[in-house]
Amino acid sequence: MTKYWVRANAGALFATGLFAAMFTYYLANHQAGASLNVLITATNKGVLLALVAMAQTLPVLTGGLDLSVGMVFVLANCLASRLVDGPPAMTALGIVAVLAAGLAAGFFNGVIVVYGRLQPIITTLAGLTGPNLPLSNAILIVVNVANFRPLADYRRDVGLLVQVVKSLPRREGFDELMLPGERGGREAELRRRNGIPLPPKLWRELGEIAKSLGIAPAQARA
Repeated sequence: MTKYWVRANAGALFATGLFAAMFTYYLANHQAGASLNVLITATNKGVLLALVAMAQTLPVLTGGLDLSVGMVFVLANCLASRLVDGPPAMTALGIVAVLAAGLAAGFFNGVIVVYGRLQPIITTLAGLTGPNLPLSNAILIVVNVANFRPLADYRRDVGLLVQVVKSLPRREGFDELMLPGERGGREAELRRRNGIPLPPKLWRELGEIAKSLGIAPAQARA
């Protein structure tokens, strides 16, 4: 019976053991050691991360990816820093207001995802953006997409995401919205064709170094 239980819970036991080992190493190397203040600080941070992880778990289990979790979390923190203050009655009202704001944001996202049939990641970028409220998110994940969903569906959603980003409102004076990597790719191609621009001061310093080493200074290209 014990062997069966251990085998059935091997993943959770391994994760728990790994966490215990890492946390022990952290305490052993902390300047204050295993003091009560250190434990309280670590616990508070752990609870915050646990809440975000729990909120992200549901979209992942349903085959989606929701970037709004962190944004709603930051929104709740900002509201709490202003509203959860003062006498007990005002503090209680502030807590209710913060929870209501988080629930409203989650409900808004949920309605768009369920009834609009959009992926959560697209809802994050498109649903919570207004003409005067540009939204920027960045995330880097390295996974084998085929383990989670058909590649054809993934490519379709990526194409839809590109369309959504490109059609977002632009600030005055800007003609185009670029995806991560687009500006860098264009700049790299431009510099391969025309060279890398250098400030005059840096160019003179490089020429002086070349002379000191007996190397003929390179000729600048106009």
